[in-house]
Amino acid sequence: MRRRSFSQLSSCMPNGNLNLLPNIRLHWKAWPIVVHSARTAVAAVVPLVVALLVRLPEAYWAPVTTLVIIAFHRFAEVSIGITGALLFAPLWPEEADATSTNQ
Repeated sequence: MRRRSFSQLSSCMPNGNLNLLPNIRLHWKAWPIVVHSARTAVAAVVPLVVALLVRLPEAYWAPVTTLVIIAFHRFAEVSIGITGALLFAPLWPEEADATSTNQ
């Protein structure tokens, strides 16, 4: 495989600009993903550090257990929401439907 020279790499960039930051746009929709990823990373690292500080054998189980509990908690929240929607949907009056076009 032939290595590319610096001038060949710079020609691939828009207008030969090597600074990628102005070309990358992080839209507001991407921030919840970044926040969730950061929170999950902290939730995995903190138990690992604590487990290593107290010298637990097989300390890798601490972040695994934490992430499983977080996933189960999320699953429980969604399940409760779906169950509530299924129970209360028949009680919703049809004329109060927000999508109806009757005026």
